[in-house]
Amino acid sequence: MPAGPATRLHIDAAASRIEFRVRAAGPLAALGHAHIVQASQFSGELWLDADLSHSRLQLRLPVESLVVDDPQARAAAGGEFDKPLPEEARRGTREHLLGERQLDAAHFPQILLESTALTLLRGDAQAGEGTLTLQATVRGRTSTLAVPVAWQQHDGALQAHGQFTLSQAALGIEPYSVGGGALRVADDIEARFELLAR
Repeated sequence: MPAGPATRLHIDAAASRIEFRVRAAGPLAALGHAHIVQASQFSGELWLDADLSHSRLQLRLPVESLVVDDPQARAAAGGEFDKPLPEEARRGTREHLLGERQLDAAHFPQILLESTALTLLRGDAQAGEGTLTLQATVRGRTSTLAVPVAWQQHDGALQAHGQFTLSQAALGIEPYSVGGGALRVADDIEARFELLAR
């Protein structure tokens, strides 16, 4: 939370989007699939300070609510995601993702994202771009991420969006693999977000 007075806005999850794009790696990568994992039922707050550097964001992502390879999301992404996957493949991927060796949903039911600083690159509180320093707590381990973000305010609401690459290993997650790593999930994940705070 910011140190001084700030306007508290709530994240409108229904009008927001958080997704992670995961790709295959290894010598047999051509046999694997690219996946889209979406956060759902998440919640959060934005404390907007007149001094933007003191503004803070908190997001809570329930691990059990993660959606894997929603057909509409894949169709919208197009390209390597365009082909829908069978329900069995979607279910298997989700089970691995939530399993003990990866997110371990049974012991760590929530992913917590909290900003600690915002560096303004251009613009102002009404519209601008900057870098958000984010603390990501996954599987009980906290890592620091530098997240580019752009925003604009209108009608009492703030919209923010951005995309960045993060490492599973840096988050303490072991990428899923088979065949001694011949086919595995790539360590780098592409994260994309669109947030609406009211």
